[in-house]
Amino acid sequence: MKVKDIDKLMEQLHNDKREAFSKHEVWLMLSEHNTKVPTVDVVPKGHWIPVSERLPGKDGCYLVSTTGTNNDIIDIAYYVKGLWHKASRIKAWMPLPEPYREGGE
Repeated sequence: MKVKDIDKLMEQLHNDKREAFSKHEVWLMLSEHNTKVPTVDVVPKGHWIPVSERLPGKDGCYLVSTTGTNNDIIDIAYYVKGLWHKASRIKAWMPLPEPYREGGE
């Protein structure tokens, strides 16, 4: 991100009179300025990955940990073209496990 892009983003945030922005809104603003969000294609199974560290490297379904009204929730969400669908307030994600196979481990 270039300094002029940071200046544009700061002006955009300043001109919007809201007191707070969701992580998704900030991510969208950053993506408008061609900021690269780190991604990953290979992840060890069974490890939660905070969205603050990196996002999935490819579109698909993922297991996600979200913050609910009264507690944390585990759900399945779709990640398509850099956006999460069917879930909000996502804190962490991991690849789905392999489906059950009869006679498998």
